[in-house]
Amino acid sequence: MKTLFNKAIDNATKSELLEERLANLIDTITKMIYTMIARGLFEADKMIYSLLIAISIRRKAGIIGMISWNHLLRGPMPFSPAQLDCMPENPMPKEMTMLAY
Repeated sequence: MKTLFNKAIDNATKSELLEERLANLIDTITKMIYTMIARGLFEADKMIYSLLIAISIRRKAGIIGMISWNHLLRGPMPFSPAQLDCMPENPMPKEMTMLAY
């Protein structure tokens, strides 16, 4: 692991600004760790691993909020009868069901 970080320090783009240098190091280390782990995964698992890494990076950056993340994980909350009355008719009832309280 120490060798990996030393290699990342050597390979990362140099900068005089500390924040920029740290961002370059984080980017390089992330890519190197991703590559090393992906080598040991089955092809079917690489897509899931890539998704989890991409989502984690975007969540830390604030691009994906907690509400969006919960919606992806759990789906939409059930609709109340009042909300169902205001909605247009479901065009594909066999494929998409409507949940109600």
